[in-house]
Amino acid sequence: MNKYVKNEIKKSFAFILGGIIIGVLGYFQDGKDQKSLYALCLAFTIIGIAQIAIYLSVRNKPEYVDKIKAEKEERSVFIRDKAGKSAFWITFGAIAISSNLSQFTKLTVADYGNIILVLMCIVYFSFFFYNLKKY
Repeated sequence: MNKYVKNEIKKSFAFILGGIIIGVLGYFQDGKDQKSLYALCLAFTIIGIAQIAIYLSVRNKPEYVDKIKAEKEERSVFIRDKAGKSAFWITFGAIAISSNLSQFTKLTVADYGNIILVLMCIVYFSFFFYNLKKY
């Protein structure tokens, strides 16, 4: 097995372990934070398992390993960074505007959180694909 793949699998196990630790912390937490910690536990665990499945499926295919390594090239990192910065500032502005307009709406903080989360994902991926074509 490729050394790069072994290291990535180790990182994925660390991700799963982090999810389990968050889940254990959630077990001892009382109140409304418990559900959030369980959700984080589930997300970390699923992502870690998916990463392990990906790396195990390509471990003996050097052409796919090279494609995975290419994700860390300078161009790809630049595009993700640029998209992240743009999404952050647009989302930050949206939060500033919506917090000032919250006096006039009947949305709860949870509703605002969900709206901002969805908006942030849409803005990030829009800028990601725009920058992918541009650069």
